[in-house]
Amino acid sequence: MRLRTFAILAAALLILASGGTVWSQTVQGVITGTITDPTGAVVPNATVTITNVGTNASQSATTGGDGSYRFSLVPPGTYTLEIKAGNFATVRVSGIVVEASQTVPFSRQLELAKAQQVIEVTEQAPLVQTATSDLATQIDRVTIENAPLADRDVFSTLSCSPGQPGTRYVADFRRCARIGHLVFAERRR
Repeated sequence: MRLRTFAILAAALLILASGGTVWSQTVQGVITGTITDPTGAVVPNATVTITNVGTNASQSATTGGDGSYRFSLVPPGTYTLEIKAGNFATVRVSGIVVEASQTVPFSRQLELAKAQQVIEVTEQAPLVQTATSDLATQIDRVTIENAPLADRDVFSTLSCSPGQPGTRYVADFRRCARIGHLVFAERRR
């Protein structure tokens, strides 16, 4: 009887302990950064507003005493970011792309205002995400529809993602469909 109770408790503990990894995954992204002036000093109380280009929904935040801001629950999409602070030119940056579970660092140095001035910048997506060490793969609908999947199992594309636990990956064009710019496949021993 004691062995059975111990086995049930151990199984329940394992289930509860492994559940954290499932709950830690999110579909929201993060935009964070620091606002500085031309001398490099931080700008407190600046208003930072992000607007989703597709839905026109916006969120606003005010920089803290250290000049930093953070938008933590940002749905994936393309955003326009606007920074307003007293005595500084308004900065409007478009083309900021947020993907699921991605942290987008965006720091900006403001320029002093000359009468009524707005600085417009078109942002390009960075080639390498340097904010965190997370590994992620975005597989869109068009890639799945056009991928030469022999068994039409869309979940087989997940085995081509880097960083899956318990596997090692090398480039292999024979096993996986081309996903993005690089193909990863399980190394056979």
